Amino acid sequence: MMSGTAFMFPGQGAYLESVFTDLGMHRREVREVFDEVDGALDGGFGPALSRLFVNAPSLQALLADDPDIAQLALYGTAVAINTILANEGVRPSVLIGHSLGEIAALVAAQALSVGDGAIIVARRNEALRAAAPQGGMLALNAGVPRVSALIDAVDDPGLAVAVVNSLRQVVVSGRTSALEVVADVAHRVGIATAPVGAPYPFHNPLLADAAVLFESSIRSIRRRPLRSRVYSPILGRYYADGDDLPQLLAGHLTRKVDFVSALQYLYGAGVDRFIECGARKALTGIVDMTLPNVTALATVVKGVPPVQSLLGVAHGADQTAAPRTALSTASTFVPPPIPVAAAPVDRGRVLAELAGLYAEAVEYPVDVFTEDADLEGDLGIDSLKQTELMSQVAAKFGLPLSPDDFRVGEHGTLSRIADLIVANGGSSASVAAVRAPDGATFDAEPAGSPVVVAPVDRGRVLAELAGLYAEAVEYPVDVFTEDADLEGDLGIDSLKQTELMSQVAAKFGLPLSPDDFRVGEHGTLSRIADLIVANGGPRRRVGVS
Repeated sequence: MMSGTAFMFPGQGAYLESVFTDLGMHRREVREVFDEVDGALDGGFGPALSRLFVNAPSLQALLADDPDIAQLALYGTAVAINTILANEGVRPSVLIGHSLGEIAALVAAQALSVGDGAIIVARRNEALRAAAPQGGMLALNAGVPRVSALIDAVDDPGLAVAVVNSLRQVVVSGRTSALEVVADVAHRVGIATAPVGAPYPFHNPLLADAAVLFESSIRSIRRRPLRSRVYSPILGRYYADGDDLPQLLAGHLTRKVDFVSALQYLYGAGVDRFIECGARKALTGIVDMTLPNVTALATVVKGVPPVQSLLGVAHGADQTAAPRTALSTASTFVPPPIPVAAAPVDRGRVLAELAGLYAEAVEYPVDVFTEDADLEGDLGIDSLKQTELMSQVAAKFGLPLSPDDFRVGEHGTLSRIADLIVANGGSSASVAAVRAPDGATFDAEPAGSPVVVAPVDRGRVLAELAGLYAEAVEYPVDVFTEDADLEGDLGIDSLKQTELMSQVAAKFGLPLSPDDFRVGEHGTLSRIADLIVANGGPRRRVGVS
C-alpha cells in the first residue's frame, strides 16, 4: 500500500473522447468496464455505452444530446482508470469522490459491483428526469462568505451553495433564471463566474423529491463490505459498513459538497499525494489551489496520449521533477527581471498594501489588519492559509524566499512581514527600473519621461503565453499551439481562462481587467497574443536613462 496516497474520483465534466478512441484500444480494462455497465443496464436505460467506442462525441455534444449517457460515461471512465491503476500495482490509502464521483469511489472500494454502480447512476438519472426542476450550476471565484452574501442579496429561495471547491471557488446551484441574476450581480461586484456543465441544480434542496424517488429505486441493490477507506466530502467523514447507502446516496442530491474541507482533513491525516481517476484535470487543479507542498497528478489529459500519461503516473514518471514555478521547457523560460535601481522602501505603504492583500484574501474588513494583530491568534487565519498568502506576498514584493522557506511562527503579524520586505529592499512600488535578460529595461519611470518602445516580438509573446498556460494547468508546453482552442481542444474551462487572463494582464501590462475579458473572443493563444501586440506588448523601454 502506498501510504499517504489518495485516489480522487471526479464528477461533472471529467470526460474525454480519447478514453474511448485511444485508451480503450490499448487497455482491455476500459472495454471490460463498459461492457459490464452495458450488461447491467441491458438496454433498459437508453443506448448502449459501447457506441462511444465507435463514435465518441465531445462532452458538449453529449451533454446537449444525451446527458444521461454523459453521466454513465463519467462513471465508467473513473472506474476504468482506477482498475488500470490497480492492475499496475498502485494501491491508495484512501479514496475520495467529488459529487457523482462518490459512486465510483464506492465501487473502487468494492462496496458495490461495477454493474450495480452503473444501475445506481442510471436510476439517479431516472429520478432526476422525473422530479428535478430545470436548473443548473454556476462557479464563482470567491469564498463562501462573499458568495453567501451575494445569494442573500439575490433573495431567491431556490439558490444554494452547492460545492465548496477551494477557499476562493464556490459553486452555486438553482433555477436557471436565478443563476442568471447571480451571474449579473457577480459581474457588477467584480466576481468572475462560469457555468458548470450540469443538467440539474445538484446539491440543492430543490432536488428533495428526486432524492425520495432515487432512494426507493435503489433499496434492493446489495452492498458489500468496504475493502478500502472512502472519505465523503458530503458527509464529512469516512463511509462505514453499517451505513444505509441508499439513504446516503439519495442525500447527495440535496447536500453540499465541501471538497476543500475534505482535502484539508486528508492532508492533516498524512495524505500528500493525490491521483485523479478521471479525464481532464478537474480535481488536481483544486488540490493545487488548496494544499501546499503536495503532489497532484492527473491521469488522462487533453493533448497527451492517455496510455502514456496514465502509465507515467502508475510507474512514477517524474511529472513533478521541475518545480511548479518553472516553465515546462528551457526554450520558453524567460528569467525574471533583475532590479537595478531601487527607491527607498516606504514601510507605511508596504503595511497598507499588505493589509489590503490579506483583507481581500480572507474577506475581512481591512481595518482589522493592524500592524501588530496576530494573524492566527487574533484573526483566526490558520497556518495553511498564511503559507498560501505568503506565496502571493513573495510574488507581489519580489521576495527571494519561496513559501517553503516561510516560517509562520516567525512572521505572525503584518509588522514582521513588512520588516522582511524592507530587509529585502523592495516592494511592489519600490523598484525604479528593472532590467530584462536581453538588456532592455521595463518601465518604472516618473510620468513625463521620454519613452522609446521596442518592437513587439509576437513569437516571443506566444512562447511566453504557452509557458504560462502550460505551467498553470500542468500540460506539456507543446500542446499549446497558436490556434489550439483552449476549451474545445485543451479542456480549459472559462473560469480557469478568466483566472489565467488576470496573470496575462499582469505579465504583459494589459489595461483590461479580468471582468472585461470575454473568453469567447480570446479562445486561442493566437487571439490573446494579438491582444497583447495591439496594446504594444510589455512596456519595454530601450536605451532610456
